[in-house]
Amino acid sequence: MDFSVVSYLDKVTSLRIRTLQEALSEITGSKSALASWEPHLTLGDGISIDEKDLTTLLDLCARIAKVVQPFQIHLSGFGSVESRLSGVGEVSTKYAIWVNVVPDPGLLSVVNEWSRASSNFRKWYRMPVPYHPHVTLAFRDLDKEGFYGGLRYLQDKKCDLFTDITNFSIVQRLKNTDAEYRRFELGS
Repeated sequence: MDFSVVSYLDKVTSLRIRTLQEALSEITGSKSALASWEPHLTLGDGISIDEKDLTTLLDLCARIAKVVQPFQIHLSGFGSVESRLSGVGEVSTKYAIWVNVVPDPGLLSVVNEWSRASSNFRKWYRMPVPYHPHVTLAFRDLDKEGFYGGLRYLQDKKCDLFTDITNFSIVQRLKNTDAEYRRFELGS
């Protein structure tokens, strides 16, 4: 079983990001960000576990949720990469476009807690180091032409949003999609 760990954005911010994703999809032809994920912030490495270890994983997540309090993040400006590393078995181009997330003590706390808690699990995806928090707008099926078209589109756009992070989720990687497996409320 393969899992990612993410935090989903609040509804208002999620809708604003989704609007950007849809506009970029029209320009770039990239559909993966729309088809496979709700707007989210990745919090750590993706892990692979045997089904017998699922209870251990869920207990670790519950412990993290108990010690990390809700926090607010600031989404500000755009970023991109022409050398995206994909996860094991993930079919992806090397291009990605995103909204930058300003690092915050609360965010770094949950990232560090996940890193410690998941250190003994196999990894199917390794988050880039150093951690560069972001919310992806286009990836996986984003080609070179679409990448540059998307960057041109964003040149005169601004992004300055705040969202409360009150939970995190483990999301199971399935054959043709990703599905939220369990959500954990922070501070509970």
